[in-house]
Amino acid sequence: MLAGNSTTNSDLVALNSRGPEVAEAQCLLRRHHLTPGDVDGYFGKRTEAQVKTLQQQDHVSPDGIVGEQTWSLLRHVE
Repeated sequence: MLAGNSTTNSDLVALNSRGPEVAEAQCLLRRHHLTPGDVDGYFGKRTEAQVKTLQQQDHVSPDGIVGEQTWSLLRHVE
């Protein structure tokens, strides 16, 4: 699964959000070897939990919201 659903670096996505930005976040979570569930464009509890995991791994306050700082983490893949 390749990212490319959205190029945003700042749109806020959080629990119950829908759309291409959510699908992008889900794809990028998978690139970080996390499991947000299906890439379906719906930000459910599983996606939220995986965002929190990424945030904790990178020493960011784990709020489960994808904003500017978390987009930066998601888009940086080693």
